[in-house]
Amino acid sequence: MSDTGLQKLAFFLLVALTLFVAATGGV
Repeated sequence: MSDTGLQKLAFFLLVALTLFVAATGGV
């Protein structure tokens, strides 16, 4: 696995987590 792939995955997970927290009103 390349570093760029890992960075993309990490960024996607971070955005998904942020959207999930915002959607559940846990901010």
